[in-house]
Amino acid sequence: MNRYLVILIVLLISLLSGCAEEKISQQASQTKPNTTATPKNEPEMKPIQNAVPVQFKVGEQEFKIVPVFEPILEYIKKVKQSQDPNYKELYISTVVEPFRKEGFGENRGLALKDKYSFAAPINIDRLYESIKLMDENYEHITSLIKEGLEKSAKLLPGSKKTIYLFPINPDQSILISQMKGVAAFSTPEQFIVLQIAPQKYDEIMVPYTIAHEYHHTIYFEKIKNQKKDLIDYDLVEGKADSFANLVIPNMEIPWTMELSDEEEQNIWNWASARRYTYTSNDLAEMRAGNRIIPQWSDYKIGNQIMREFLKENPDLPIREWTYMDADEILKRSGLPQ
Repeated sequence: MNRYLVILIVLLISLLSGCAEEKISQQASQTKPNTTATPKNEPEMKPIQNAVPVQFKVGEQEFKIVPVFEPILEYIKKVKQSQDPNYKELYISTVVEPFRKEGFGENRGLALKDKYSFAAPINIDRLYESIKLMDENYEHITSLIKEGLEKSAKLLPGSKKTIYLFPINPDQSILISQMKGVAAFSTPEQFIVLQIAPQKYDEIMVPYTIAHEYHHTIYFEKIKNQKKDLIDYDLVEGKADSFANLVIPNMEIPWTMELSDEEEQNIWNWASARRYTYTSNDLAEMRAGNRIIPQWSDYKIGNQIMREFLKENPDLPIREWTYMDADEILKRSGLPQ
């Protein structure tokens, strides 16, 4: 029963279509938020001064960076004004639903309200501090985003992309630590949600994360319905990190570190046994790890396969391997199928 409880917890915090929160451990999902009392006579919050939408082009490709700060300030005000706030409902109605409709349209993206990274923040003082810091440092943050987008677009041009910028929920301290203060996910609708903890984040993670998610959006331009293949599923992440390492080389991230022979064999055996019959429980277990395979096994095996593939095919165009299926990649890398 314990095993299935773990899987259920991980499923609740797992993917909508993105990445960063897919790397969250079971421990992160169980962390209780750190609440902060709000003084009754505290000064009025300052309005946003610097954070406005930014549009630019790389060649003919259009980009737009959109800060989602005003709705979060409105949420903070409503929480402060309420005697007994319903954080979840206030956050959904004030932040999540308006954003969902803008990004996905009227009837899509309905699972957004249940996404871990869109859980209602309770430590609103810390949340307000995040908004202030991101507004004060907006020019620098957008320069980091632009760096990732410009380098990515030069390597692999695509269609118009939008980046929505949020603060990370300050209650999610383990996520912030694991992801070095930067988390993100991408969607087939060609937008990226980027979340930053401005109090402490590794700046180089911003362009790296943007490059990873940008590659997903390029993949989504052509691949709308992925086939039922667990190795192919893992390779989507391996490809994105391989691309991000071309944009920002020599990054050391836990889920991209080279596996030992034993780890590689264990993950391969486990995934191969479920390759064409996997369930959502299997995906969650691969993400969380178990007594046989480590945490982030999906990312790790995807990276390992792509590492071997690119050694054997160093001159293959990025776009070609971006859309190449698992069987072809395994065949051309010399790995078993």
